[in-house]
Amino acid sequence: MTTEDLLALHAAGTTAVEIARRMGIPEWQVRRRLREAGVPAKPLRRLTAEERDWVMRSRAEGVPAVWIAETLDIQGKAVSRLCRNDAETDVWQQTWPQIFKDAELLKLHQEFSPKKKVKA
Repeated sequence: MTTEDLLALHAAGTTAVEIARRMGIPEWQVRRRLREAGVPAKPLRRLTAEERDWVMRSRAEGVPAVWIAETLDIQGKAVSRLCRNDAETDVWQQTWPQIFKDAELLKLHQEFSPKKKVKA
């Protein structure tokens, strides 16, 4: 996918997470390519107290940090920072690139990962 394709998806309102899925690259690379193309970074959003509580409960139940991040449309790093002593995050960071490289694993991830909340 070219930079023009990436910019067109971004202009259409596609999130960096979704662009990364379509392109088969990590989200940080999408953000870097957008920045290099002159697109200003999206302002950071602070989690509400309810969202932070939900993140901690979800992690305690074993939900991967990446799935939580996708659900809240935030970067996975934000979830990891909130759950600092999370050994699973280290394992997930090693596993995630392999999922992107394997079409069957990526399809399974997309099928079973939590779907984003639809705003009414």
